[in-house]
Amino acid sequence: MRTLLRENGWDSYESYQLPAYFDHYSRNMYRIVKYVDETKVFDNMDSPFEKKYEYVAILRSTLSRYELVWLFYNYLSEYGKDKFKPLVEKYVLLKNLRLELLINEDDAQKYN
Repeated sequence: MRTLLRENGWDSYESYQLPAYFDHYSRNMYRIVKYVDETKVFDNMDSPFEKKYEYVAILRSTLSRYELVWLFYNYLSEYGKDKFKPLVEKYVLLKNLRLELLINEDDAQKYN
Protein backbone atom coordinates (compact mmCIF):
# COMPACT_ATOMS: atom_id res chain seq x y z
CA MET A 1 0.00 0.00 0.00
CA ARG A 2 2.85 2.37 0.80
CA THR A 3 4.22 2.12 -2.73
CA LEU A 4 0.76 2.57 -4.23
CA LEU A 5 0.19 5.75 -2.28
CA ARG A 6 3.63 7.15 -3.04
CA GLU A 7 3.24 6.51 -6.76
CA ASN A 8 -0.44 7.39 -7.21
CA GLY A 9 -1.12 9.84 -4.41
CA TRP A 10 -3.55 9.91 -1.54
CA ASP A 11 -6.64 9.60 -3.76
CA SER A 12 -5.62 6.08 -4.73
CA TYR A 13 -6.25 4.82 -1.17
CA GLU A 14 -10.01 4.88 -1.51
CA SER A 15 -9.92 2.98 -4.80
CA TYR A 16 -7.58 0.36 -3.35
CA GLN A 17 -9.27 -2.83 -2.12
CA LEU A 18 -7.54 -2.98 1.25
CA PRO A 19 -10.05 -0.74 3.07
CA ALA A 20 -12.89 -3.06 2.00
CA TYR A 21 -11.06 -6.08 3.42
CA PHE A 22 -10.86 -4.45 6.83
CA ASP A 23 -14.29 -2.83 7.02
CA HIS A 24 -15.27 -4.98 9.98
CA TYR A 25 -12.12 -4.00 11.85
CA SER A 26 -12.69 -0.29 11.38
CA ARG A 27 -16.39 -0.52 12.23
CA ASN A 28 -15.59 -2.42 15.42
CA MET A 29 -13.05 0.21 16.51
CA TYR A 30 -15.50 2.99 15.74
CA ARG A 31 -18.35 1.39 17.70
CA ILE A 32 -16.17 0.82 20.77
CA VAL A 33 -14.84 4.38 20.84
CA LYS A 34 -18.27 5.83 20.08
CA TYR A 35 -19.79 3.82 22.93
CA VAL A 36 -17.13 5.03 25.37
CA ASP A 37 -17.64 8.60 24.18
CA GLU A 38 -21.44 8.53 24.52
CA THR A 39 -21.82 6.43 27.67
CA LYS A 40 -23.37 8.10 30.69
CA VAL A 41 -21.68 5.68 33.11
CA PHE A 42 -18.99 8.18 34.07
CA ASP A 43 -21.16 11.30 34.22
CA ASN A 44 -21.51 11.27 38.02
CA MET A 45 -17.80 10.72 38.61
CA ASP A 46 -15.05 13.24 38.97
CA SER A 47 -13.28 13.81 35.64
CA PRO A 48 -15.54 11.78 33.32
CA PHE A 49 -13.39 12.59 30.29
CA GLU A 50 -10.30 11.14 31.97
CA LYS A 51 -12.18 7.89 32.66
CA LYS A 52 -13.30 7.67 29.04
CA TYR A 53 -9.75 8.42 27.92
CA GLU A 54 -8.49 5.52 30.06
CA TYR A 55 -10.79 3.09 28.27
CA VAL A 56 -9.79 4.32 24.83
CA ALA A 57 -6.14 4.06 25.94
CA ILE A 58 -6.73 0.37 26.74
CA LEU A 59 -8.09 -0.11 23.23
CA ARG A 60 -5.14 1.81 21.77
CA SER A 61 -2.71 -0.44 23.63
CA THR A 62 -3.96 -3.45 21.66
CA LEU A 63 -2.93 -1.94 18.31
CA SER A 64 0.33 -2.76 16.58
CA ARG A 65 2.42 -0.04 14.94
CA TYR A 66 1.22 -1.18 11.51
CA GLU A 67 -2.41 -1.21 12.56
CA LEU A 68 -1.98 2.38 13.73
CA VAL A 69 -0.60 3.37 10.32
CA TRP A 70 -3.45 1.68 8.47
CA LEU A 71 -5.99 3.30 10.80
CA PHE A 72 -4.27 6.67 10.37
CA TYR A 73 -4.92 6.61 6.63
CA ASN A 74 -8.31 4.96 6.91
CA TYR A 75 -9.60 7.71 9.18
CA LEU A 76 -8.49 10.35 6.69
CA SER A 77 -10.44 8.67 3.90
CA GLU A 78 -14.14 8.72 3.16
CA TYR A 79 -14.39 5.66 5.42
CA GLY A 80 -13.70 7.56 8.62
CA LYS A 81 -13.07 11.26 8.22
CA ASP A 82 -16.55 12.50 9.11
CA LYS A 83 -17.53 10.26 12.02
CA PHE A 84 -14.41 8.66 13.44
CA LYS A 85 -11.60 11.15 12.84
CA PRO A 86 -13.04 13.61 15.41
CA LEU A 87 -13.11 10.83 18.02
CA VAL A 88 -9.58 9.75 17.08
CA GLU A 89 -8.41 13.29 17.71
CA LYS A 90 -10.44 13.73 20.89
CA TYR A 91 -9.05 10.58 22.52
CA VAL A 92 -5.62 10.69 20.87
CA LEU A 93 -6.11 7.20 19.49
CA LEU A 94 -3.00 7.54 17.29
CA LYS A 95 -0.78 8.68 20.16
CA ASN A 96 1.87 5.99 19.63
CA LEU A 97 1.98 6.30 15.85
CA ARG A 98 5.50 6.09 14.44
CA LEU A 99 5.87 8.91 11.96
CA GLU A 100 8.66 7.15 10.09
CA LEU A 101 6.16 4.49 9.01
CA LEU A 102 3.94 7.03 7.26
CA ILE A 103 4.25 7.57 3.52
CA ASN A 104 5.22 11.13 4.25
CA GLU A 105 5.89 12.33 7.81
CA ASP A 106 4.16 15.61 6.92
CA ASP A 107 0.90 13.63 6.71
CA ALA A 108 0.81 13.80 10.52
CA GLN A 109 -0.27 17.44 10.15
CA LYS A 110 -3.65 16.22 8.87
CA TYR A 111 -4.65 15.48 12.48
CA ASN A 112 -5.11 17.88 15.37
